[in-house]
Amino acid sequence: MGSTLLHSGLHSQVWKCLKYIYPILGSVLLLESAALWDFRNAVKAVYYMAFSQTVINTCTVLLFENGIYLAEDTSRQYFLGNENLFIMTILLGLCAGCILTVEKGKRISWDYLVFLAASAVSILKVWSASSLIGMTVFLLGVLSMIVIPFDGLYRLETGIALSTAGFVSIVLLRMQYLFKPFIEGVLHKDVTLTLRTYLWDKVLNAVKKSPWIGYGVENAKDFNDRFQGSNMHWVHSHDYYLELLMKGGIVLLVLFLILLFVVAGSIAPYMAEVQARILCIAISAFLFCFIGDCYEMRTPFYMILTLAMAYGLPERKGGADDL
Repeated sequence: MGSTLLHSGLHSQVWKCLKYIYPILGSVLLLESAALWDFRNAVKAVYYMAFSQTVINTCTVLLFENGIYLAEDTSRQYFLGNENLFIMTILLGLCAGCILTVEKGKRISWDYLVFLAASAVSILKVWSASSLIGMTVFLLGVLSMIVIPFDGLYRLETGIALSTAGFVSIVLLRMQYLFKPFIEGVLHKDVTLTLRTYLWDKVLNAVKKSPWIGYGVENAKDFNDRFQGSNMHWVHSHDYYLELLMKGGIVLLVLFLILLFVVAGSIAPYMAEVQARILCIAISAFLFCFIGDCYEMRTPFYMILTLAMAYGLPERKGGADDL
């Protein structure tokens, strides 16, 4: 908000900052209180919320082939927004449902199977590469726990390191060109990742001009105009780390990384417990999604961070011994 005030003054974009802050802050505080009071029921509430929203969204995907409506950039909009936004809610549900499955200590429940099916159908129907990558990372991470019991592999610090390596390799070094057959043959995308590489070049040049505090929060039109309206889909940076640099510069990016490492430090003592590993895998999956898209402070990500933080607090009730 400070960068926005500096660049825009008391402009309408300040209220956009508040639009981000209040829902996230309210959700985080409410969920933290619930998780500390009864962690199990807090996870249930999160799961049921994600379950209902995902099932409804899948119905809209199946009923409205071209979306419920088209946004200004002509992207198809469904119950959960455009196709790349599905993964935000899906990962939340995957994580919460997986923790509840561990709690029951038996085979996967019918409702979680329905959730998995609904998630897969919606992602495959619209063919969102970002959502497909996020879901794949989470499921592979959970399945790997069966054959690889090494705690360090599932620590949040490992996920941060791997996603950072992905950011450097793809966004900065453009090493995706080495995987052209996979990108074009399996993901059905071109090696520019739907022109993202061209946008990243422009964003990186803009960041160099205001590296420390960025440009504040801009509306979609202003962001697009900054790059001469080159592409109507360029309404944000299509990379969360670059978006942080655009909005708040190095200062905001460092604060974000501090937040991640605080959460990592909080949950680290519990990494021998499956629930803690699941939470870290889910956060890591979010971080991998951030490489190719920007989700503008979406609440589900911060809800997962809150659950992970609460899991590592000694005053939590309904803990691992009770799950």
